[in-house]
Amino acid sequence: MAGSPFNALVASRYADFTRRVLGEEIRFDSVAPELMPVIELGVVDRSEWLYPQGVRLWTTGPVQIAAAIGNFGKIEIPNTSDNLVIVVTVVRVLASVAAGTYEITMDGPAQGTPTHNFARDSRVPGLKVQSLNRIGNGAGGVGGNILDEITVPIAQDGVFSGGPWVITPGHNLQLWDLTTNQLLRGLFDGYEYNSLPQELAP
Repeated sequence: MAGSPFNALVASRYADFTRRVLGEEIRFDSVAPELMPVIELGVVDRSEWLYPQGVRLWTTGPVQIAAAIGNFGKIEIPNTSDNLVIVVTVVRVLASVAAGTYEITMDGPAQGTPTHNFARDSRVPGLKVQSLNRIGNGAGGVGGNILDEITVPIAQDGVFSGGPWVITPGHNLQLWDLTTNQLLRGLFDGYEYNSLPQELAP
């Protein structure tokens, strides 16, 4: 299979996808090269084929953190697992209560009680995925590495364009409201999957 775009690190995921969607058992050490475009198409093209590959679509739904005097509101996607890869594809500020600036950071200070994100695929048991979200207020200002920033007019939504953002175990992604003492409403969308050890290696 020289020259194929096939990624050997995720061979088991391709094989399981092929078995569940195409109804065929397959060994990638002997697969016919002409089958690879079909497999690659399934991996990148069909949203409903993500779940058979072990990929789960999720959303936080609208999340809100109340205003607190002297504090900056934040919404966080933490990765507290040992093998989960979380990919955030959408970060949206909902109906900004005043014109203001918002930032996305990675690895800011963790805070708050986590709650599970909601599945965007009805095949996920209980419609709950492994990834989490949590809210908090930061009195010391924005924390973490700043990845993106937008300014949102009053009563408007704002969408960050710098994604996607990949969160591996032990890291987090945070949305910050840079105006103190202000209610923050936001929403994150993305997907997640349980990775192999080789996929997490630097």
